Amino acid sequence: MRSLHILFILVVVTWLGFPLRAQEAISIGTRHTLFSHVLNEAREYWVYVPATRPGEKEESYPVLYLLDGDSFFHSVVGFTRLFSTSKVSSLPPCIVVAVLNTNRTRDFTPTCSAARRDGTVRPGDKPEGGGAGQFCRFLTEELRPAVEQDLPVNGQHLLAGHSYAGLFTLHVLLNYPGTFDTYIAIDPSL
Repeated sequence: MRSLHILFILVVVTWLGFPLRAQEAISIGTRHTLFSHVLNEAREYWVYVPATRPGEKEESYPVLYLLDGDSFFHSVVGFTRLFSTSKVSSLPPCIVVAVLNTNRTRDFTPTCSAARRDGTVRPGDKPEGGGAGQFCRFLTEELRPAVEQDLPVNGQHLLAGHSYAGLFTLHVLLNYPGTFDTYIAIDPSL
């Protein structure tokens, strides 16, 4: 027991003896907030822009609008950086605009329903969802112009979503064709 106390004291003294150094944050993007008149709320989004190397002229890039951005921003930015710089990949560098959620059911579902997961509806249940059209308007009429105003975009727009956001992506593809150039629906909730 005595040797355990001595070991503990040695570890603490050794740990306290190391000088503390200031740590620099690693930043892969920037945070932005836009008040949406269509949705009547402030919406946060995160942006990653590929770095221009010294001596290179600034390029314009396609824009990937990533739904559920708060969940997938870091991994998608990592994939785009990896595959756009790989010698064996043909993926071009792109700007990633990660749209954060406030109400997934409202924003990503095209229809309104009071049904529960088992299909039952109980008295007093309020319908939810049905805001996909409004959310599409937010993306195209408010967010896209803000992004295009501030960033070096080339006019190519991609939309990516998973689950409910994948459902929304398919909804936009089928009901608002031409709104985006590329659609990526991952495991959509159908």
